[in-house]
Amino acid sequence: MNESLIKLLMEIGLNDLEANIYILLLTEPEKVTGYAIANALGKPVANVYKGLNSLAKKGAILKSEHA
Repeated sequence: MNESLIKLLMEIGLNDLEANIYILLLTEPEKVTGYAIANALGKPVANVYKGLNSLAKKGAILKSEHA
């Protein structure tokens, strides 16, 4: 991933995992599941879901309970 973009996102309050998830979501044209994000990033599914919930609480993303 683009390290300078990750650094910029971290400067505005995202952590490393949140920044990586956010960038991946920006590049996906379709709805994507937490499981698919975890596979793409090579991260544990539970951590990705925590990151998604955190991004939603920060208002960075909207989440849907339906895939």
